[in-house]
Amino acid sequence: MKHLIILVLLIVISACSPQTSESDKLHFLGSDVSEEHIGGPFELPAHTGQTVKLSDFQGKVVVLVFGYAHCPDICPTNLLDYSRAIESLGDKSQEVQLLFISVDPERDTPKVLSDYTPIFNEHFIGLSAQNETQLSPILKAYKIMAQKHYTEEGNYSVDHSAGSYLIDRKGLVRVYEPHAVPFKQLAQDIETLLKSGQ
Repeated sequence: MKHLIILVLLIVISACSPQTSESDKLHFLGSDVSEEHIGGPFELPAHTGQTVKLSDFQGKVVVLVFGYAHCPDICPTNLLDYSRAIESLGDKSQEVQLLFISVDPERDTPKVLSDYTPIFNEHFIGLSAQNETQLSPILKAYKIMAQKHYTEEGNYSVDHSAGSYLIDRKGLVRVYEPHAVPFKQLAQDIETLLKSGQ
């Protein structure tokens, strides 16, 4: 009887113990934001002339970068680093899709992005909202800040969040990568998601 009671207690303790999730098993060099409720579906015009939805890329790891074509340094650096990271994956690079969402829909038309985005990698896709109203809920969902700053001449720059996200094969945001991390770190985190099967 004593052994039976011990066995029952062990079963109860085991049932009450928190189960290790797949998220707990994965180790990223960037910040694991799996539990932060960031992101969501979106649909935007692409530089290819098509309308693109995030769900179009389920089954792939998606790299989501926010920026704009007139950005003097941060955006080009991010895109170059990701180009190197993805190319370093070899054949696995076909299982990764980078989406570049412009925070400057006023100037970044699909035509502008068609001249800009492929410079970094022919497979990258540039997306531009038709207006601020269409863009605003996407920025909010992904916790991206974007603020215009006008010069006396009437031109403007856009201060914006410089980090990027890695989205798993199911369309869930998993990793936040800050600006200017080494491309090898980006590649390693992408590869971790690829290997996880998620």
